[in-house]
Formats: sequence, structure tokens, C-alpha cells
Amino acid sequence: GLLPMRILLRRIVCVGAGAYHSFAGKEDGTVLAWGLNAYRQLGITFDEEDEDAEKDIVWAPMEVKALSPKSLGSGRRVVQIAGGEHHTLFLLNDGSVYGCGRCDGCELGLPEDHPEIAAFASDTGSTSSSRSGRSSSSGAFAYIAKPTLIHFPPPPTPLEPNPSTPSYDDETRSVLNPMTRIAASLRHSFAV
Repeated sequence: GLLPMRILLRRIVCVGAGAYHSFAGKEDGTVLAWGLNAYRQLGITFDEEDEDAEKDIVWAPMEVKALSPKSLGSGRRVVQIAGGEHHTLFLLNDGSVYGCGRCDGCELGLPEDHPEIAAFASDTGSTSSSRSGRSSSSGAFAYIAKPTLIHFPPPPTPLEPNPSTPSYDDETRSVLNPMTRIAASLRHSFAV
């Protein structure tokens, strides 16, 4: 559309967009998404058996079930959404950040020991310099389909001015450094 048109959504408290995809967060915590999904940047997944499903484009607002308050638990909900060209970040009210979509250029900031990134290497026998594990019907490569928690190093201290991020296999991890804002551009992301 070339002219602004009303979208029939109610009780929206936040909106976000990427280059080819859009989001609306509802008052009840539901996140809706629509647009290009070739790199699964909407966080919407489909059953692989459903051959009739259009997986690369979502034409009308659809719920991102992985980001529902029920799925997130503990009263957590999305408060800010930022999209890049083919990836998306979601900031939750507890300061945690989730991301999905393209990651072959490190857009999501996931380290090599992250289970999803490690899966790319084992699927293809490749290293982090050539992540290309999963592809969509459009031929898009290297994406994280389900919104995935992104960890950040703890805040610096006088004794440890450049702390490292603990390994993803460390089960004791929590939100060590809560974020307050997120932003994304074509192939890079920011968190404050």
C-alpha cells in the first residue's frame, strides 16, 4: 500500500518493524507479526508436514506463540521490538533479550557455544565463518526459527573491567546484565 491504512488491531502497546516485516504487541502481552518470514524473522514456525502452509510470507497479523506470556512464564512479556533486514530482537520486561531470524552474519550476537549455532556446525560440518545449516523454501540460509534468549556479559566492575560471558552450557545463568533498550539495522543489532 502506498497510503496509510488502518489495521484492525486493538489495545496495542508497542509496535516494531524490520525491513520487510512488522509487529504489534497487545495489552495482554500477545505479540502479532506479519510480513516476510523467509529467514523466520517473525518468530513464527510451521509444522514441516503442512505442505500447504505459506511459510515465507505471513499476509495478516499472526500470533508469535513462543513470545506469549504463558510461554515466557513468570509474568514476563515483550515491551520493545526491533527488526533488521532479516532478523528481529525482542526486549522483555525483565531485561532479557530474545532474537530470531538470520544469523549467518552474527546478527543475533549468539556465540559459537550457543546450542543453535553449534547445531549449524554439526549439520554442515562447518565453522562459525560459514554458518549455513537451515534453509527455507526460498533458499534462505542460516536462521534461528524460534525466538532464542541472547545472553550478555555481566556489567563491568573495577576489578573486572571486561567480563566475559559464561558458556551457554552453564545451567546457572540468568539475566546477568538486564537490557533497557534494543535497536537493529540491516545486519547488526544493539542493546543498552
